[in-house]
Amino acid sequence: MTTKYPIEFKLSAIHYFLSGHAGIDGTAKHFSIAPTNLRRWVARYQHHGEQALLPRGHRRYSSDFRVQVAHYALAHTGESYAAVAARFNISSHKTVESWVRQYSLKGHYAFPPENSTRRTPMSGKEKSPKPVGSMTPEELLKELEYLRAENDYLKVMQEIILEKKPPGAGEKAAAVTLLRTRHRLPVLLSVSRLPKSTFFYQLARQQAADKYAEVKTLIVRLSEEHRSVYGYRRMGCLLRQHGWALSGKTVLKLMSALGLQSPVRKKRYRSCRGPEGRTAGNVLQRNFRAQAPNEKWVTDVTEFSVAGEKCYLSPVLDLYNGEIVGWETARKPLMPMINGMLSRALQHLTGEQRPLLHSDQGWQYQMPEYQRRLAENGIKQSMSRRGNCLDNAVMENFFGHLKSEMFYLKKYRDVEELEKDIGDYIHFWNTKRIKMGLGGLSPVAYRTQHYAAL
Repeated sequence: MTTKYPIEFKLSAIHYFLSGHAGIDGTAKHFSIAPTNLRRWVARYQHHGEQALLPRGHRRYSSDFRVQVAHYALAHTGESYAAVAARFNISSHKTVESWVRQYSLKGHYAFPPENSTRRTPMSGKEKSPKPVGSMTPEELLKELEYLRAENDYLKVMQEIILEKKPPGAGEKAAAVTLLRTRHRLPVLLSVSRLPKSTFFYQLARQQAADKYAEVKTLIVRLSEEHRSVYGYRRMGCLLRQHGWALSGKTVLKLMSALGLQSPVRKKRYRSCRGPEGRTAGNVLQRNFRAQAPNEKWVTDVTEFSVAGEKCYLSPVLDLYNGEIVGWETARKPLMPMINGMLSRALQHLTGEQRPLLHSDQGWQYQMPEYQRRLAENGIKQSMSRRGNCLDNAVMENFFGHLKSEMFYLKKYRDVEELEKDIGDYIHFWNTKRIKMGLGGLSPVAYRTQHYAAL
């Protein structure tokens, strides 16, 4: 009599083995079970999850399913019957062995179709196939036609079987459609055991127009326009601006089907090398919100490596809308780069605007020359705490987007090519790249909206 183990016990043994505490024999000994039982449980669990371990009553397998299993086992002789049973969630490997033996002896006649509701009470049992010697020439031709169609059908279905899932009506209809130019439809329907009405229903479904065809085209176009840097949230915002109100899950599904996704950002380089001059206090205190343009600025320096050379970028970002108001690149992170960046940023100031300018404790920002220029223009200086990048998180966030959406996606030949792309990307960032925190507007559009409302 076979012992019935509860599913909790089976899962405990499986997890004990999969976690590496012991091998099959050691785990079986620890739980006082047969190694063959454990091996079967693990295989079924890996293929079908916990559901395969639940107690099951008597199961009826369709003739079509038996043919698929037997054909798979014969095509993969290196796989044991136990492994095939686990793959198709069959309780015993002896069942698979029996099906293979029957199929090898009788072919498609080994598993006659199940009883149909259309059979009359007088139809009786299925007739045994005629011996070849007693067949007429017409019957032999029909038999040959059937066997050829069956052989081609099983070859087409083999790819579906390899995906570890029993094919459904849709897959069968697709196989029949593929073979219609080589075999008559009635023969193919007989081979696939697919009712004629079901075949034409599946055919109509497969030929139906994709209701998302138009929006997919729009997604591809918008992705190309925006450098393929958007995830499904920003893409959903753009689609709403174009009149498509789709849920986030739908946009994610469509982008996945199109192979579109936002790039993964990598981390940054540090520029602080210790005390060089006078530092300033942390006036910003991580309060990254501003009420108007040119109220709070942040800056930093990041490094790029191209073809054995270094390139450095120093931008200034306005915390009101995330706009880059000034930037400069150089081969070395020296004061001329910082002075050029500051000169460009100062051109953005109008009237009595006197922003707070926050940076890390990099040596450039401790220089008397730099601090004097800030004082001359009424700009108050703020610095992060030493070794704390979170105090300047918004600037670090910009560097992450810049590198993941531009630099890491291309192999640069030289620094000149990189500098050109940096300029193009900053223009894209300011004028075209939307931000969810700005209501789906670009930084420049958000600033323009602010001044228009005054």
